[in-house]
Amino acid sequence: MNHIQTIGVLGCGWLGLPLAKAFVAQGIRVHGSTTQVAKLETLAQAGIVPFHIQLNPLPEGDDLQAFLDVAVLVIDIPPTQPPHYTPQAGSPPWHAQQIQHLVSKIKQSGVQSVVYISSTSVYPNTNTWVDEQTPVAESNSDLDKGLVAAEKLIQTLHPTQNWAILRCGGLLGYNRVPGKYFAGRKNLPNGDNPVNFIFRDDAVQIIQQVIAKQAWQEIFNVVAPEHPTRKLIYAHNAQQLGFEAPTFANQSTEPYKIVSCQKVIQQLDYQFAYPNPLHFRYE
Repeated sequence: MNHIQTIGVLGCGWLGLPLAKAFVAQGIRVHGSTTQVAKLETLAQAGIVPFHIQLNPLPEGDDLQAFLDVAVLVIDIPPTQPPHYTPQAGSPPWHAQQIQHLVSKIKQSGVQSVVYISSTSVYPNTNTWVDEQTPVAESNSDLDKGLVAAEKLIQTLHPTQNWAILRCGGLLGYNRVPGKYFAGRKNLPNGDNPVNFIFRDDAVQIIQQVIAKQAWQEIFNVVAPEHPTRKLIYAHNAQQLGFEAPTFANQSTEPYKIVSCQKVIQQLDYQFAYPNPLHFRYE
């Protein structure tokens, strides 16, 4: 990645901040954004050029044109809509509006390539494997509708600019512990469903690999290659970290999907640091 001198990370949150720090460690000048004024100093102390930017859904805050003065932009913002927002009939989901306004600004900028962080939630529950060729679900969820619409908007950047879409599974590790939030709960559903999780370090490294290999105009599933059941994961973490294991209802299988990461392994030549969610590292 030596030839890339500047990268922007829109959304220096739980994944975006360690990603930005990883780029800084490579000697790259990094522009990082946050929606919280109080976090600007944290970014600056990490060697990141800090920007206060909010998409409401129009970009607000610091100079977006200056923020977009980068070669590569990583977009990692949640697709959630604010509690005060009431969608009007026929209007696009909030997140799609955010990305629509952002994409119009990107097209006017010098950004060469964009990495958009999406989610495996866009896939339907097929009770079997899904991969990047699987059609996305006709979802009733505004969040998933927003992600699908955002992905389509990102793809309009080509041929003038490059894009890559990374559909991440459940991002875990460090202080994000599956099962801990359900400690002591009884008769939870979906205990026998396979999980689609990814350790944060692997997600960071896969994003770096996409950029380094210039794997543009591609969609990648970012999930660990092994898929133990939710029941097994929660019990293992409870024993490992000392909290009361939740219990699951009998016959607790609901519609599910198993997300394949073979494209990441084969096309990016990527070896997972944490291929099995049972071995994820927590604090």
